[in-house]
Amino acid sequence: MIEQQKVVVVLPAYNAERTLSATLAEIPAGVVDDVVLVDDASSDDTADLARELGLEHVLVHDRNRGYGANQKTCYAKALSLDADIVVMLHPDYQYTPRLIPAMAGLVASGQFQAVLGSRIPHGLRVMMLSLAIVDDIGAIIVIAIGYTDSLNLGALEEEDLRIISTL
Repeated sequence: MIEQQKVVVVLPAYNAERTLSATLAEIPAGVVDDVVLVDDASSDDTADLARELGLEHVLVHDRNRGYGANQKTCYAKALSLDADIVVMLHPDYQYTPRLIPAMAGLVASGQFQAVLGSRIPHGLRVMMLSLAIVDDIGAIIVIAIGYTDSLNLGALEEEDLRIISTL
């Protein structure tokens, strides 16, 4: 919960068994109230692993319905849980869940309706994290934070997170 607003993370999953544990391990405790995983008929054991890892809200499509349908199921479930803030996090661990407090905090502040993050490509020596923020009059503000680390996508330093959280 952030500023008395319920935060629900939704995970649109397809064959995410290999990366799911790492993604869930980095979701910050004390901020996220519920986590929803929607498995789009994966051929691996994504849904079973999610349950083993303690996720209470695991939904499985009976057939592969595609990414758009997966998103719709995610959002519908989040709304049924009375979410005030919904964070979509892909369980493929291509970007760090450690930004959830900063990004959800921007929405909880009431100054922004949406915050969009960007996937950070592997292998770059200098990486950029961009946050595109839509303010209440519809203007888009882009904030870019650069850092170096070509091996660990969770390598944002605490100082970087503090800077982001004060924006």
